[in-house]
Amino acid sequence: MTTIEEVASVWDTRNPQMQTKLHKDGKIKAVAMHGRPGLQAIIEFPNAPPSEKLLYIFSFSQDEQTKKLIQIKIHFERHSKESSNTKAFYDFLDKISYNNRKYTFTAGTINHNYLYLKRIFALDSSAQEICEGMEELIKLTQKPISDFLAKKGQT
Repeated sequence: MTTIEEVASVWDTRNPQMQTKLHKDGKIKAVAMHGRPGLQAIIEFPNAPPSEKLLYIFSFSQDEQTKKLIQIKIHFERHSKESSNTKAFYDFLDKISYNNRKYTFTAGTINHNYLYLKRIFALDSSAQEICEGMEELIKLTQKPISDFLAKKGQT
């Protein structure tokens, strides 16, 4: 079974211009996702203005008691404050997920302005498969989302 460290290593080797972001101590970020422990490796695109910052994340969730891996997913996140184009952006992401059934679109459970496109992988997926999935997600979303944000949701 692959680890998030292996996924980050494969990603960083394949994509030197978009390295995973590690904590100051050089380790993968430990997080709690919906009350479950997990690990995340984050890809931030360099030189993006804060209003256009896109985060792409590898997430490995664990069982709280046994610490066994229970879910591997990749997802896009955009955290935004309520704005006039939040509904338009919501509709835009929903259309992307409708047109590509590999991805599920959701809004945050606590803050509905946190919008996600996610894909869940089988637990026996290789680091290579997971990285290829992330490359596909970035190709599918980065330019259309950047263009959408630059136009402020105007069509």
